[in-house]
Amino acid sequence: MARPPSLTRREPPPREVSALPAPPRSGPGGAGPFWNRSRTVLAVVLLSAVHLTLAILSLLRENPTVDEVVHLPAGVTYWQKGTFRLYHHNPPLVKLVAALPVVLSDPVMAPLYEAPSWTTEPPSPAAVSQDFAYLNVPRYFELFTRARLPMPLFSMLGGMVVFAWSRRLHGAGGGLLSLTLWAFCPNVLAHGRLITTDMGATALGVAATYLFWRSLQRPGWLHAAGVGICLGLAELTKFSLILLGGLWPFLWLVRLVLTAPRDEWPARTTRALGLGSMTVALCILTIDVGYGFEGVGLPLGRFEFGCGWLTQPVPPGMRRPRSLNELLDAAWCHRVNRFRGTVLEGLPTPLPKHFVLGFDEQKLETEGMPKQFFAANPGGGEGGDDDVLGYPVYLDGELRQSGWRSYYVRTLLYKVPEGTWCLFVLSLVALATSRRSREGWADEIAVATVPVVILFAMSFLTNICLGLRYVLPMFPYIMITMGKVVPWASGLETKTRRVAAWGIVGVSLGLTVIATVLIHPH
Repeated sequence: MARPPSLTRREPPPREVSALPAPPRSGPGGAGPFWNRSRTVLAVVLLSAVHLTLAILSLLRENPTVDEVVHLPAGVTYWQKGTFRLYHHNPPLVKLVAALPVVLSDPVMAPLYEAPSWTTEPPSPAAVSQDFAYLNVPRYFELFTRARLPMPLFSMLGGMVVFAWSRRLHGAGGGLLSLTLWAFCPNVLAHGRLITTDMGATALGVAATYLFWRSLQRPGWLHAAGVGICLGLAELTKFSLILLGGLWPFLWLVRLVLTAPRDEWPARTTRALGLGSMTVALCILTIDVGYGFEGVGLPLGRFEFGCGWLTQPVPPGMRRPRSLNELLDAAWCHRVNRFRGTVLEGLPTPLPKHFVLGFDEQKLETEGMPKQFFAANPGGGEGGDDDVLGYPVYLDGELRQSGWRSYYVRTLLYKVPEGTWCLFVLSLVALATSRRSREGWADEIAVATVPVVILFAMSFLTNICLGLRYVLPMFPYIMITMGKVVPWASGLETKTRRVAAWGIVGVSLGLTVIATVLIHPH
């Protein structure tokens, strides 16, 4: 009697087309006696401890940065006032975590809540930050130290995910190589100590994607729930992680095409739609909880938007509101909510009010502001209607009002240690010279897609060139893929090749560690 299709099991792929050459049974890259469980756990603990120590020693010595002085008082107001109206430019999770030990330290805040900086609508983040500093002068740096101390927990989480994902793909040795690169990466250490959204978004973004990748291998309702909650937490750190909502369906499709028999595609698609719906619903619920449900359900037509995605030109004769925010005021004079006056005008938004408004403001910044919005005679003067103003940007001796398409590639070349670049090139060699199964290719694509899309989007779809931190979320994936050099080097055919490969790996890793130690704590 024939077995039903649902119970049919495919034969495993032949060993000769595995993801990478089989490593020897022992040695640094093998899964045998050397990297047993106890040694692996010890190595992970030591690397994590070194990373945490470097981060804490640095955060104790460095002054607050220009973004931190705004983020911390905003987080304090979230806890004390239960509203996210101050500086909703970023989601609140990182600010809430940083501000909690400060709130417990009882800072002076009562006079601030009576000052114009807070009572004016909208409140001024810069003015509030100045009032906070003035009121807490004797303890100002102490409060910032307390706020910074929880921040390395995000980079620790990122390191655990980097190790776990790399270990599953490349063995314990590969996982430890990836974790070492993460622990000693100067860019990870620099941003992992700050009260900013970049490391939180990097860590929770890769954690959510890792859980999603695991759910593709073992789909189920429990996995879908975990993915949805983790994605919601990631979205509570930075608006740019909305990109994941578009990338994950692509990764699912790649795995379906490469690994599933064609006759299973309809059933798998139907199940994926159900699991995906649950994931999206829990993601939205998590975001709503993170904002305390403030402004959830506000009709879409009630918002004043400024970015190009959500607006259209103002019809002649329409009166527009004014804003104390110069950027929003200029946009509102020329743009109006594109949903106003349509059938979608009364549609309740399932997301919090300040999440929606914050996304709009962030998108407006990434687009750049058309010069004509600031012109006394719109449409006249020099420059075309498409010319935009952005932040002043300095690179290679040139100061510009708009960025470069090559900005992030060039900053990566400057700010990533040479040893790390050598390992990255070596990982490309391993990728090109190693055979892998169709499932192995699906795994490679899952790791490579996010960093490629992030780099492309920031280079070609935005007008922001303000530092390497905007592409920091691509770092964990790059370090995961570099873990493949360990099984590749261990699996080379001749001893001479293995020795040469391990020599390159050792020297490159050593150069990265030395470079970071030499510039510490800066």
